[in-house]
Amino acid sequence: MAGTYRPSVSILIPMHMEGKVAKNILERFIEMDYPKDDFHYEVIAIDDGSTDATSSIVDEYASKFSFIKTVHRVGNGGNGKSEALNVGIKVASNEIVLIFDADYLPPRDCVMDLPFLST
Repeated sequence: MAGTYRPSVSILIPMHMEGKVAKNILERFIEMDYPKDDFHYEVIAIDDGSTDATSSIVDEYASKFSFIKTVHRVGNGGNGKSEALNVGIKVASNEIVLIFDADYLPPRDCVMDLPFLST
């Protein structure tokens, strides 16, 4: 709808040893129906000290899609989801921040259908 305001959205995905599911969740956020232009949509994958393929997977996606960012917690990573999210929130640059677990596949319209986005 022309003239409809859409707030900018940052999606945080904390990941620790999520190599088996990282591609699935990142693909889902690529498929989301929320507008990805004008920096109004960003996905922040937070690799929390993983020693499996998680790091290389998130880097691969970030190199292909400008709206995907990565944060690598090396050295002090793996200290828990809350610490990973605290780091991720500092990187987030948008009005709305959403958090999803890496092993969850949300519906493709879940961001667009949030109640505060309804007109």
